[in-house]
Amino acid sequence: MSGRAPGRPLNPEHDEAIFAATVAIVTEAGFDAVNIGTVARHAGVSRPTIYRRFQNTQALLEACIAHIVDTQLVAPAAYPDPREQIIELLSNTVDMLTNTAIGVMFRASLSQLEHNTELTVLISRFGASRRQALNKALSAAQRQGMLSATASIPVVGDALVGAVYFRYLLTNRRLDRRYLEALYDNVCGDPANPE
Repeated sequence: MSGRAPGRPLNPEHDEAIFAATVAIVTEAGFDAVNIGTVARHAGVSRPTIYRRFQNTQALLEACIAHIVDTQLVAPAAYPDPREQIIELLSNTVDMLTNTAIGVMFRASLSQLEHNTELTVLISRFGASRRQALNKALSAAQRQGMLSATASIPVVGDALVGAVYFRYLLTNRRLDRRYLEALYDNVCGDPANPE
């Protein structure tokens, strides 16, 4: 339940225009340029149209990211083998960065994270559920002896995800399945060559 007062039903075309305008503004000028008035002008709707949906700019940004995740991101497949699950989760992250508006918005947010605590919280909240799934798969790998019993799950997760983001943001090298498999094997240990 949204807690909205009764009235005319919301037009889904306006929702799409609002989200598209938000992404366009972030892409062109960064998160700091997003405000209700600017989004209204870009979307071709009135400010009250936006305020009927979102209490403030932060709520709009949260809803925009949730909308992108719900409509553009395919959930990772589930595998019983922890190695395959981890590689699938990393592959899903690559898909998110390269095939959805989240990647564009993430790039635009980097320069502002240091100065914008609300944005940092928003990005962290988005990544929390994805990170939880990775930590669960890493824990399963550890229980099955595929990862050192003394390895820190958060540190290994940082190493895996950090390598993906580094390659995506700072190099022109491909992020394909072969790279993700090699990344896993180098960080977690090659299951074909246990020590």
